[in-house]
Amino acid sequence: MGTDIGMEVGDPPAAATTVKGAAEWKEGPGRITGEFDWGRVSMPEKTKAGEEMEILVDIKPGIIPNAQVLQVDLHWWQGAERKGPLTRARRVQVTSNTSGVQVARAMIPEKDGMTRIAAIIYVAPDANWTQKIFSAELGGVTVD
Repeated sequence: MGTDIGMEVGDPPAAATTVKGAAEWKEGPGRITGEFDWGRVSMPEKTKAGEEMEILVDIKPGIIPNAQVLQVDLHWWQGAERKGPLTRARRVQVTSNTSGVQVARAMIPEKDGMTRIAAIIYVAPDANWTQKIFSAELGGVTVD
């Protein structure tokens, strides 16, 4: 289960691409999944710097009241120490009619000593953490 956690407005700069639309849900071996009141998230167990990481976000129908922005931010660790923001996917526009799996793809930058990554997922009117209507954290992605 995830926990609420945030980033400062404007941190970090966009460094990834996002594809909006319905996609196939993935779970099972090689994937980390989390179930939340508002939906579910799936991402790979492992990634590498320089590779694109796919984060699947499946928001339950009717949970978004009006036009909003789905934001996926990635934080990184060096051993047991959380270092903070790593990168973020570009904003995905979502509405009360949004359904299906949204796909966020983030290019993983190089960081000395990076050992793992967590995704912070939230929806807000303008991708501002302080105005979020829901959020979650899903962690545990190992960086090779």
